[in-house]
Amino acid sequence: MAIQLSPELEALVREGVKLGSYASVEEYLQHAILRQQQEDLDTEGHEVLFGESREEFHRKLEEALEQAERGETFTPEQVKEDLRLRKQAWLKARQMA
Repeated sequence: MAIQLSPELEALVREGVKLGSYASVEEYLQHAILRQQQEDLDTEGHEVLFGESREEFHRKLEEALEQAERGETFTPEQVKEDLRLRKQAWLKARQMA
């Protein structure tokens, strides 16, 4: 199989090989592909989306769509306020650590 990489990606691959971690471009790409495949699967071999199994992700998506259809949504102002409070709590916890 022949693949075409952008110049930026090609430079990254060549740099990885040049640093000595990989013996060849093929080895580098093989490692990258296998690593990505592992990240896409959970410990039981199920596909993962946003850190959750595909089934769980789709269940939550359906639940969110149903909530939106019932009008259970937030205004932009409510979202901004929620994010402001979360950030404030995160900064406070970070300062205490």
